Amino acid sequence: MSSKTFVRFWAGLRTIGGTVITIEYEDAKIVFDFGASYNPVANVLDGQVKLRQDALLHDYIRLGILPPVDGLYKEGQLREMPFIRPYDPVRDEKTAVFISHLHLDHMLGIGCILDPIPIYMTKPTRSLYRRLYELGEGVEGTYRRYHAMLLYQPIRVGAIEVTALPMDHDVAGACAFHIRTPDGTFFYTGDFRFHGLHPERTSESVAKAKALGTDVLIIEGTMLRLPDHDGAEVDDPDELVASLEQPPGYPTEAETPQRIAEQLEAAQGLALFNVTTRNVERLLAMIVGAERAGRIAVLEPESAYLLLTLTDCSRFLVYESSETRRQSDSGTDPRWLRKVKRHAEFISAKTINSQPSRYMLQNSYAHLLELFDLNLDEGIYIHSDGVPLGAFDPTYAKLLAFLERLNLQFVPIRCSGHAPAEHLKHVVDTIDPQTLVPLHSFHPELLKPKSGVQLLPEYNYTYRLEKGRLL
Repeated sequence: MSSKTFVRFWAGLRTIGGTVITIEYEDAKIVFDFGASYNPVANVLDGQVKLRQDALLHDYIRLGILPPVDGLYKEGQLREMPFIRPYDPVRDEKTAVFISHLHLDHMLGIGCILDPIPIYMTKPTRSLYRRLYELGEGVEGTYRRYHAMLLYQPIRVGAIEVTALPMDHDVAGACAFHIRTPDGTFFYTGDFRFHGLHPERTSESVAKAKALGTDVLIIEGTMLRLPDHDGAEVDDPDELVASLEQPPGYPTEAETPQRIAEQLEAAQGLALFNVTTRNVERLLAMIVGAERAGRIAVLEPESAYLLLTLTDCSRFLVYESSETRRQSDSGTDPRWLRKVKRHAEFISAKTINSQPSRYMLQNSYAHLLELFDLNLDEGIYIHSDGVPLGAFDPTYAKLLAFLERLNLQFVPIRCSGHAPAEHLKHVVDTIDPQTLVPLHSFHPELLKPKSGVQLLPEYNYTYRLEKGRLL
């Protein structure tokens, strides 16, 4: 009997992120993930181009940000796009979307999916999204319901079974998906690493995927062929050796607080830092690093809100920015900010300026102009995987130029959320699937299977699962 399991790769094959994949079996369909690749050089929506809220989905599809997947969108949202079939409540009854984690390259488009279609994410991921939405950092589109899925507890969509397995990444709640149809099994890793604070999550989930059986391994390959710390590149896939040893010079998350403390101990003036708001563990690392150096961490109100609602940490002060003062004076404090004011102490620029060496202050790129109010003599600016992420973003050069103008020393303290090539190879060899599909990478071809076959999929092609192979 011929297989009834069909797979299509809509996006994310040779880009960093933007992965969108569908698996169908008879009348059931699952989608995972649903973001957009991170490419600030080519992205027209640079923050200056105004979004058209009444045509958001139409514009996203025309720009190639979202894929033309049938059965996910409301007919009125599509305008004149006859090549996309709109949602049908009968035909699409057994459709569901699964989100591995809350980085925009994996979830930017979820606000465009019609509400009757369930979107699943882990409970920590859903909790984080709710807070981000309150802060105005939710995705564009319609606010809708999101369903929490329990780890290790399968969810059935028709004859398809999806199980969330925890993975360590640099955002809360990250998971992988083990997927079973009557024809075979898949393991989609999402983004992951072994050098974070929870390597056991990744190790145990890889072992679980092997125990459950994995015919097709779909794995991220972000770090393939990136320069190593000796300046060389991983050019020859035949020389890539599976290992969980940490490559020389490749820092771990556990080392981050001490790396921060060492920089602070050497600094004479105010220390500033830039991290992404949703990287809660990195925020905690900043607080610990400041404490080790005898400094007090001062957070932006948004970060303070996340820590107060998602953790038990309150060992920080909150910066009273010009915007915060304006909202207080006008009585327009949002509800989340009122909660921060009830549970945390605020500190002004004037107080910080009286003893700048006592403090380490968060300063996101959006709030750069707040630096004009501060005493920056002999100050340092710690960039720890904050926005802009790196030199590939044109905004990064603007940040460096601004800091140079203020005579601030730029100090990068990074720790990747992605596994190095040797660790990727370890996962591949441990699971040893019949079919390996590397993606989410500029050079997926460098990751080879142990004994199965490597598939580098093509767009606009539907694959069939047949005896462990995608044909």
